[in-house]
Amino acid sequence: SPEEAAFYLQEGCPQTPYEDNILLQCDDLPNKRQWHSLIKKAFESTSLKKVVLARMTSLRFKDMLHPLSLLTYLDTRTLNSTLFAYIPSKEKAFLGASPELFYKRQGSTLSTAAVAGTRKRGTSQQEDAFLENELLHSEKDLEEFAFVVRFFEETLSSGCTRLHPSATMVKKTSTVQHLYKPFEALLKYPFQDEALISVLHPTPAVGGTPRKEALQFLQESEPFYRGYYAAPLGWVSSSITELIVAIRSSLVLNNTLTLFAGAGITKASDPEKEWEELNHKIKPLSTAYACLS
Repeated sequence: SPEEAAFYLQEGCPQTPYEDNILLQCDDLPNKRQWHSLIKKAFESTSLKKVVLARMTSLRFKDMLHPLSLLTYLDTRTLNSTLFAYIPSKEKAFLGASPELFYKRQGSTLSTAAVAGTRKRGTSQQEDAFLENELLHSEKDLEEFAFVVRFFEETLSSGCTRLHPSATMVKKTSTVQHLYKPFEALLKYPFQDEALISVLHPTPAVGGTPRKEALQFLQESEPFYRGYYAAPLGWVSSSITELIVAIRSSLVLNNTLTLFAGAGITKASDPEKEWEELNHKIKPLSTAYACLS
């Protein structure tokens, strides 16, 4: 609001709130033991092929946190990601840097992308290239990615003409890299964005497949409420709509920073590797306050 903008212009905020603030407590939900149990439970007696399990990491600090400073920090340390923020007050904000486009619609032209599969970034060009090649040839990651690609192909083909998938490539952020396949399509007839969102959300990249079974499992088993995490976020208008998927996100509330990250789980998943993947995904946000490495 204008009042909130005026507050920040008048009061300002520290440029480096992450250097001196003291971390008092750090908790994961689910914790590592619960994480292992959830992955085992997911494929015990269901028809699930993939489910995206999320983790909430809560960091409690001595001093108040400053959302705009965190956003400024992210702006200088993220790559191939879209910054986003919803800041209803000076003590509360939902923000992050998402690598995933939900969709962009210009008139009847629709752009979206399948994103799945993950490797960390290498510490050298050689290691980074090795990890990229490993991702491109990983049976588990290719299967996980194929679920998302197939979803877009099947969902868009019924309501679109001239569906043009691009070649599969690797999208690199500052800490991880993903399999990535853009799509462009022409809507057959005028769609209201509300209808498009309901058809496409959640994709297998944030929910799972089959969708009904995955969402039921998450509702019954995931130990926290996701809120805005992984939701479509952006702006909507009659001519142009652009929405990202609100992943790599965080909730700032007074002196607590809550980080959200998810991982695509299949029968071939290694719980330890998936846990480490979550750590890499939250790294841009967690290192903003120098509390995790």
